[in-house]
Amino acid sequence: MTVIAVMNQKGGAGKSTVCTGLAQALNLVGRDVVLIDSDPQGSMKDWTEANPDQPVTIYTIERNQLASQIPRLPNDIVIIDGTAKAADLAKKTIAVADIIIIPVQPAPFDVWSTGDMVAMIQDRMDELRGTGQSLRAYFLVNRAIGNSKLSKSISKTLAGYGFPVLKSRLVSRTAHPNAQMIGKTPLDTQPGGLAARELRALRDEVLTLLA
Repeated sequence: MTVIAVMNQKGGAGKSTVCTGLAQALNLVGRDVVLIDSDPQGSMKDWTEANPDQPVTIYTIERNQLASQIPRLPNDIVIIDGTAKAADLAKKTIAVADIIIIPVQPAPFDVWSTGDMVAMIQDRMDELRGTGQSLRAYFLVNRAIGNSKLSKSISKTLAGYGFPVLKSRLVSRTAHPNAQMIGKTPLDTQPGGLAARELRALRDEVLTLLA
């Protein structure tokens, strides 16, 4: 089992969009994936209820129970929607992750706000050093604005925080919210569109990390 946590303490980073899109992209190529909603507000509840034929299994697990419940899951890939503003809750998610993806919008305040999250992840990496366990973290440029100058330069800025930046990126497209309204992803509603293409590119890059 590989546990992937999608995390950023800043609201509006698009964590749930990344989680649902990545999970469905993996599902479509036959990977055994489950999605965990650990948000106390149940951020995926409405999305799930909007589509009774949801192809990806979604569980709600409170963060205090992640460490005990996740090892019991039979799935090969577990994706956690790690929405958490409180540091103690974020640390519980970090503690069970093998890979952390940090979605960041190409905006100065969003980039600057990643410092605390980076520090918590680095602390966990230090704890694991010499134990035989490992934790990897990557930035994902999310909600990029086309080919804007800021969107192009953000990768260099994020790399300064010490974690690699994924080559794939998700552009801000209406296909995402339009699909979410009916409990789906662009892979379902516009499989030939640009948003779906970007989700498949993200999936393929993640699969290389798992190989």
